[in-house]
Amino acid sequence: MGCYGGKSVVGLHDIWENFFSKKDKQDSKEAKKRKQTQDRSQFKKSDQDKKAKLEANGITPAEGTVKGRVISIGPSQAEVVAEKKTYLCTVRGRLKQKNVKLKNLIAVGDYVYITPGKCDAKDSKRKNSLPEGVIESVEPRATLLGRGENLSRHKQQIIAANIDLVMVVASVYAPVFRPTLIDRYLIAAEKGNLQAAIVINKVDMIQEIEPKERQLFEDFCELYEALGYTVFLVSSKSGKGLNLLEEHMDGKASVFSGQSGTGKSSLLTAVTGQELLVGDTVRRTHKGSHTTVKTRLIPLASGGFCLDTPGIKSFGIWDFKLEDIKRHFFEISKLGEECRYPDCSHRHEPSCRVKEALELGEVSAIRYQSYEALLEELYSEHKRR
Repeated sequence: MGCYGGKSVVGLHDIWENFFSKKDKQDSKEAKKRKQTQDRSQFKKSDQDKKAKLEANGITPAEGTVKGRVISIGPSQAEVVAEKKTYLCTVRGRLKQKNVKLKNLIAVGDYVYITPGKCDAKDSKRKNSLPEGVIESVEPRATLLGRGENLSRHKQQIIAANIDLVMVVASVYAPVFRPTLIDRYLIAAEKGNLQAAIVINKVDMIQEIEPKERQLFEDFCELYEALGYTVFLVSSKSGKGLNLLEEHMDGKASVFSGQSGTGKSSLLTAVTGQELLVGDTVRRTHKGSHTTVKTRLIPLASGGFCLDTPGIKSFGIWDFKLEDIKRHFFEISKLGEECRYPDCSHRHEPSCRVKEALELGEVSAIRYQSYEALLEELYSEHKRR
């Protein structure tokens, strides 16, 4: 037993298993319903052959493995909770060879199958009291938050998997407020089948920003709430808005992600009561410095979990397509149906209903500027190919 928030609690692996066992039961009920509606042909020999082929590729559990869940990831190893134990695991080499488009093969939240008591010798570089293991396979992800490894986006970096909420963290001041970056995260959440909320930190510093920037911030909040997004205005320093934020996270698995320096670790310290490493904003660039170096699971007093992730200075959308832009900027897409040309880009074509609406104030300049920036990026990417 340990102490958390002044109360005695069980070990982290027990908290994890108790929390996610409820989700497993829900998933199993849904699977049973689907199974009842399927034809008995699923048990034909051809299907059994397919199952055997999947097993041979390491997608389904091999004999002697146990199911677990990744709760923390470091540079070369991951902590996995399985059978009420926490194992320090490496990844089987064959998985690295198979998943060439993934920068990281596993993510916090992944369901994995491990072989306890084994470790890939080439990756084992530590002396630790935790039992060892090796990750043999990873289950398909129900949800994920991912991004392109870099601007060329040749590989996907998975930030978190099988979670409920993405808390997109921005700040009013230092680093500067960037609506387009928020849109990038929202698009990535939509692509990963995740709910998203916008968390704007450092609102206690609102008086320190220029009037023009303050107006941008206020207009953004009003606009995105009107569009149906959940927006939290918080301050990890003063405590403003933290109660509402905690209520929204209650009983759920959330990931805090956003630009470096926006105060994710400070917020998590305020919400969880656990001291996390906090950094400063780099004065020269007005961008944040990286303080979180690994992704880890943090329990909440409410019974949920949250993930602290390393901050980023840019966010490339993985497998970025025109459909992603149209889906996210749905009000622009709707107006676009009235344009003269069916394939109107809403940037320079004549008789464009969207441009007309922009001039009349029917479309927000904030949304249009973000739309135009993302569209330009998409076209530039296609040219590079």
